[in-house]
Amino acid sequence: MVGDHSSNSKVVPKPSVKLVRLVEAFFNWAVRRYCTSHRNKNDFLNCIGFPELSHWRNANWSNKKGREMSAQISATKRLLAVLSHNGQHRSFTTKKKMKWARQDKHWGSYSEIHRSVQREWEAKTEVIVKLVEGYLDELNDADLGRADAAFVRTSKAASTRTRRSSNPKPVVPQKIRWGPSNARPAGIRVFDEDGVEGPFVPWLDLRDELISQLLPQLFDNNPLGFTFRVEDFGGKKDWIVTIFDAAGNWYCDVWFGGNPDRGFEVDWLLHVGHRNAIPRVWHTYRRYSDGTYQQLLSRSESIDELKMLMDRQELESK
Repeated sequence: MVGDHSSNSKVVPKPSVKLVRLVEAFFNWAVRRYCTSHRNKNDFLNCIGFPELSHWRNANWSNKKGREMSAQISATKRLLAVLSHNGQHRSFTTKKKMKWARQDKHWGSYSEIHRSVQREWEAKTEVIVKLVEGYLDELNDADLGRADAAFVRTSKAASTRTRRSSNPKPVVPQKIRWGPSNARPAGIRVFDEDGVEGPFVPWLDLRDELISQLLPQLFDNNPLGFTFRVEDFGGKKDWIVTIFDAAGNWYCDVWFGGNPDRGFEVDWLLHVGHRNAIPRVWHTYRRYSDGTYQQLLSRSESIDELKMLMDRQELESK
């Protein structure tokens, strides 16, 4: 039993000492891994959910007489969401990406750290998530304040098992191939590391994903108005993908699953570059199962540097 209370009590159950210590130890680890000696420490703290920990911790010690039961339940739900997001919570990181873009900062430093610790995050939170779920169930039982709380707890145990079974799966790397190259519509075929094919990602969904998850990683500044387009090529429908700037001008190319510098040899990765450059590939990324992209290769910090160099060389050659 996490807290000591009767079925009719409205006193807020306290989390167990074990749970408090595990949560504290986990966030101490997270701060050390993500934030030590970094000029963007506060931004990283927000991205890993440190404010949610503080909110939960403060709610624990302020709720002495049960007048803030709802606040404690809310704080615990938010903590559970943070622990389950594997260090890459979109609602946090999207806001920070926008802020960093305005400040001319580069997001790659956070992504690089996140890639290196993601598996460790998942392993450390596995036990804690189960304890937090149990504590949340007990809070809800206490909030009901009914004589049949024991029966409700039994019923809620079943719902907890259902909720756990529907928790997001661990984020894993994927292999991708452009659909039209395999007689499919515009979009990408997706495979896991063992070659098992997953759901097809149609172009409209993929385009939105690329704009939100890939585009900010390609540029130093926020590329407002830039977008991705599908085009026919050599009489083949929807054969190539390109990036266009805000003025509607062609900017560069995107290749899915084949490396243009190796005769389009299948490597299952995403490449961004220039069709007339040598080498063609500027950046290379791997797709993950949550729709994010992790950089594997880069010829410069941003593609706009390489684009300006390419445009200058083309002008000089004329």
